[in-house]
Amino acid sequence: MSAIPKMRSGSLKLPTSLDARSNKILMFDCLLLLGDELGDYYDGAMRKCQGEDWLRNLAQLRNDHKLNLHDPDFVIKEPLRSDSPLRAILPKFPSFYKNLDILRRVRNLIAHNNAEGGFEQTREILGILLAVSMDINLSNCSNQYAGAIRRFEALEQGEIFAEESTTGSRIEDFENRSAEIEEQLFEERERVTNVEELLEEARSVVVIKEMELEALSESDQAKAVAVEKMKVELDQAREEAEELRSQLERNYQRTEDLKKNEVNLKNLVASLALPAVGTSSLEEMEEGEWGSNLGSPVEAKIAMILSNQEVGSLWGRPKGHRKVVLSVFARDLVEAKGGTVLAKADPVETRALAERWLKIRPQGGRIFIDTEGHASTLIDNRLVYLGNISSLLK
Repeated sequence: MSAIPKMRSGSLKLPTSLDARSNKILMFDCLLLLGDELGDYYDGAMRKCQGEDWLRNLAQLRNDHKLNLHDPDFVIKEPLRSDSPLRAILPKFPSFYKNLDILRRVRNLIAHNNAEGGFEQTREILGILLAVSMDINLSNCSNQYAGAIRRFEALEQGEIFAEESTTGSRIEDFENRSAEIEEQLFEERERVTNVEELLEEARSVVVIKEMELEALSESDQAKAVAVEKMKVELDQAREEAEELRSQLERNYQRTEDLKKNEVNLKNLVASLALPAVGTSSLEEMEEGEWGSNLGSPVEAKIAMILSNQEVGSLWGRPKGHRKVVLSVFARDLVEAKGGTVLAKADPVETRALAERWLKIRPQGGRIFIDTEGHASTLIDNRLVYLGNISSLLK
């Protein structure tokens, strides 16, 4: 199960201008990079001093069996605990922990859409990231952050750089990735439910086998062979239950990782999309006004499209296999790269439809379309009906 793409094999995408959106993306990428390399550093050093089970032991200490070694939250916050075993492999001087605490606050700002993305703020954060990386000799992070600082200084001096990829395309990538994670999260939760049911059945089998063995052992007429056979069956039942318990724990871990990644990406997209929302010229409508105040032909057509079933009601049929993304940034329905679902759709109509759907799903996300044109989306792990858009697909 994949999460937010790892960056250890690549490099930071450096900004080509000093705008807030590019800076926020850079800070997000920098923290992912730190999570990757610092997590690897923790693992290598801790295995040497505390053994192969160091992370499992730490999870028991924290009463949290869902620790993610490469999560920026974990690598930054865990050493700030006074009883953290990671302090044995980290610098002893106070400035290191002061910088970690600043990064903790930066991480919280980014996770909650409160990072400003200004030049001074971003430049200061890059300096702190570089200092932390150099303190523990994270070579890749140090080189990447130093390169980002050089780029910032060059941009400040007016130097011009070729655009490798537009900010808009990066935001669309984030939205597509968020939509993929959302779908994976739904599927993982279904697996969790199935494994929970299997585990409950397996535990019932264990209880029954234990009772049968106890009754058999107390019988004077029981043969030793029968008792041994029952013991084997009981051991097998216990092993099956334990394997299901371990599998369920892994499912829980993947679910938590996906959920956190989805929230982080949606928060980032929401923060990056704020300027685009502010410039939208489309009329704002309160919830419950679907189908009212429809003056233009486009609005009338959208109302007709949505008329088959009540929009916002639960969708009781399977979700469709065709997929598009409801984009907060573009305020439109967006294809995945190479997609053709909306190839014949009128862009004016898709944008008007997106504005309506964003009132139901303000954070955007995956839209599923079935063979009959019925559109649905996941809200709180439930499929919600958005209307029939078959006329847009012809």
